[in-house]
Amino acid sequence: MDSSPLYWHRKERWPWPAYKPVAPYHSDEHTFFYHGDALPILSSFASESVDCVVTSPPYYGLRDYGVEGQLGREPTLDEYVAKLTTIFEEVRRVLTPWGTCWLNIGDSYNNRTRVRRASHQGINGVDDSGSDWQDRAREGGVRTSHGHGAELKEKDLMLVPYRVALALQQSGWWVRSAVIWEKLGGMPENVTDRPTNSYEHVFLLTKEMLYHYNADAIAEPRVAGARKEGPNAFRGQKQLRPNGKNRGAWMGRALRNRRNVWRIAPRPFRGAHTATMPPLLAERCILAGCREGGVVLDPFLGAGTTALVARSLNRCAVGIELSELYLRSALERLDAAGLKAANAAAPGYAG
Repeated sequence: MDSSPLYWHRKERWPWPAYKPVAPYHSDEHTFFYHGDALPILSSFASESVDCVVTSPPYYGLRDYGVEGQLGREPTLDEYVAKLTTIFEEVRRVLTPWGTCWLNIGDSYNNRTRVRRASHQGINGVDDSGSDWQDRAREGGVRTSHGHGAELKEKDLMLVPYRVALALQQSGWWVRSAVIWEKLGGMPENVTDRPTNSYEHVFLLTKEMLYHYNADAIAEPRVAGARKEGPNAFRGQKQLRPNGKNRGAWMGRALRNRRNVWRIAPRPFRGAHTATMPPLLAERCILAGCREGGVVLDPFLGAGTTALVARSLNRCAVGIELSELYLRSALERLDAAGLKAANAAAPGYAG
């Protein structure tokens, strides 16, 4: 019997083409990438076939990626939330009962602000100074206070992460934690009438009340010396018990349970997709939410950070991406890290 950590998944759920009608854009022993819209591709996946989801969908009204059918350019915020909710119903279906889903999503303001083009458009010769961009801006590239609901006024913070989280909760997800990703050294903002934004949300969602979560894998150092604390701190005992409900506050532990404010610096990426997730953020999610040898899915693959980290941590990676340019970038990153099989065949990819 194969004793490798990936044996169980290869035996029971691998390889994917054995029961998946959609042809992958790229496949090798531990990686499957799909090119196209997330919803129909997810619909073709078998139920309960992935152990963990780590993803960051396009934010609402912030970028134009120049791809037809892209998420985030809906006429109204309600439509954006509804579309995400529909997609995540399929995500929930393909997730195992013990699985976890980590959703990174940013907020935006209801301003008269031009939607930024993605960096790859300049690479591909799209000129934002000409009439093409200006026409598209007039047709919907400029967010205004109209069309987002009567409750939103101009300059309102849209509260997109909370609206999405509430919608997912109502659709059946458990919302187990709202992690604050504090972006160390984040981008400055040209504002003087409010604080500069320096954080984003990462929601921990689960399919069931009980699920896999490895707290020890992402435990953090104690911020102070060992001391007696907890609900029994003043009852005269010499130290708290190393096990049970007070385990995390035991005097002898050098580590404590990871708090829900994560201070992580964004990582620059010189590729087609500049709004990339920091590898450390994906790493914490995967270590906590997926056993070694498990299957990690990113339905909005982008530049492939989730897949890259999953593979480096000895997990299988499945990704879906609407932009072929970003798929190529993700494969190049796997190549550079030595994580793509040399004999893998990918339609349209010469690797």
